[in-house]
Amino acid sequence: MKKDNVKLLLISSMYPTLTKPSFGTFVKKTERLLEFNGIQTIDRVVLGKEEKLVLKIISYIVFYFNINKKIMSCRYDAIYVHYMLHPVLMLIPIFF
Repeated sequence: MKKDNVKLLLISSMYPTLTKPSFGTFVKKTERLLEFNGIQTIDRVVLGKEEKLVLKIISYIVFYFNINKKIMSCRYDAIYVHYMLHPVLMLIPIFF
């Protein structure tokens, strides 16, 4: 399989936003490195940083819903999960 045909899903609970541009920059750098090395199809489900508890809870619910939606609606050659603690909960049904 050629690298340019690889379909990758990037999942991370840390990723830069407009209000927090330095939050999770290493994940964005990893995404850029993957693109630089020829992986052209990268879907991502990421979680920005929320300060207020209610917004944080809502963002996690949306995050988990989006992970599930992406995994169930697309076939990926690889799934890159950064910081596995939170996102791994949504990946468990795939393996069982």
